[in-house]
Amino acid sequence: MRRRKGAQMELFGSDAEEARDEALARVQRGNLAFVELAERVILEVAQQRRRFTSDDVWPLLPETDERRALGAVVRRLVLGGKIRPTGRWVTSQRVECHARPIREWEVCDEE
Repeated sequence: MRRRKGAQMELFGSDAEEARDEALARVQRGNLAFVELAERVILEVAQQRRRFTSDDVWPLLPETDERRALGAVVRRLVLGGKIRPTGRWVTSQRVECHARPIREWEVCDEE
């Protein structure tokens, strides 16, 4: 959102970021068993493949009504320094994604 303050133009993204973070926290709290399992699965896939997408992870997880839960897990792993985006986007092969682009991830090297 842009707000004009005097002669300066300021950009505010914090409202959207706060709303995103709160939504992700709600998803995590409501699906703790799924979040813990998904974290283990993602880390296993990351170690095996080095580079991966959610297409590689979803087939290894149980069905869930809250499809956004995987995003919360990925964000938690990124913030924890376990995985990072490669900068590449690939076309999803999952039918329900309608060939949309999805981010590719990679494991962070342990130091």
